[in-house]
Amino acid sequence: MGGPAQRLLGPACEGERRYNSVVTLTEMASKLKVSHTTVSRALNPDKAHLISEPIRKRIQAYASRVRYVPNRTAQELVRGRSHTLGIILSTVFSSVFFSDYIAKVLSGIYAALQDNNRFGCKLIVLPRGSTLEESDAHILRTGVDGLLISSIGDFAAAQFERLARELAGRWKRPVVGLSMNCRPGRGLSVVSFSNREAAHEAVTHLIGKGHRRIGLIWAENGSEDVQERIAGYRDVLREHRLAIDPKLMVKGDFLTESGYRGTLALLKEGRRPSAIFCVNDEMAIGAIRALKALRLRCPQDVAVMGFDGLDLGKFVDPRLTTVRQPVKEIAEAGAKLLIDLLEGRQKDSVALKLPAELIIRDSA
Repeated sequence: MGGPAQRLLGPACEGERRYNSVVTLTEMASKLKVSHTTVSRALNPDKAHLISEPIRKRIQAYASRVRYVPNRTAQELVRGRSHTLGIILSTVFSSVFFSDYIAKVLSGIYAALQDNNRFGCKLIVLPRGSTLEESDAHILRTGVDGLLISSIGDFAAAQFERLARELAGRWKRPVVGLSMNCRPGRGLSVVSFSNREAAHEAVTHLIGKGHRRIGLIWAENGSEDVQERIAGYRDVLREHRLAIDPKLMVKGDFLTESGYRGTLALLKEGRRPSAIFCVNDEMAIGAIRALKALRLRCPQDVAVMGFDGLDLGKFVDPRLTTVRQPVKEIAEAGAKLLIDLLEGRQKDSVALKLPAELIIRDSA
């Protein structure tokens, strides 16, 4: 998703054929018998008015015929701007969730760049095992105008927040945290959604279906997101005066197999749940597989609710009812916000909250 090539190879005009050469401002100036500065100004929307109309039109027509593309590196040196956004990820994981997540993040950023085609994007992957101090130095050398930082990765949410705040404070360039649940300020803006409210809506849906024994399969990775989902689950039980039963709670590890094992453990208990809420989709898919292995029907015998909105959920049998995180929308809104901050249309750091979506399919 980076910017266009600095100069475009292609045929020249007026009888010349230069398929293997590049066209520079200096060459254009020589050909048109004008100064380098005149050509530069004529092709700069902010300065074209300084050149007389006949000369300006002749230069622009020639540039169009030779398919001239501005040398962005030279422009960056003059303006101190690269028109490039950085997106920081900490390591690339081999998992269904991460593949789905990164595809949606990049799709959202690309959508924002389509509306702001002067900007490009650079993906910055922090090496596994690196310290935040090492990452800090690496990021500052990347030559981008501003940063989008994803909270999904090897570091805990608190570490990502600290990195984002330190970069925003010392770097003097805007930083936007994606899916970070923290306060904005000192150059740091955030775009996120409420995990607690989304989980509340999901469990309320199960209550509305008549379920009163709702199991929970959870996992832990230091993320506040999961704690918020568990809190949403507990909130609904309290609101409906239902007991919070530790026997209906099983710990997994986010992977499908742990959802399978967790479901088997829940169903061994004497007080079998009529529904299971999983804090991510992969474990929910494992739960559905376990029910099939036990010859139980889903949702008639045990309903299953996931959380993430993985595209894979549409293809399991039964199709997974889940909460869709607005990942693409968060990335798109974050990229647009960062561009607005860079362009001066947005002056202050802000926090944006986008709604999650309950997707009701067949499993609950």
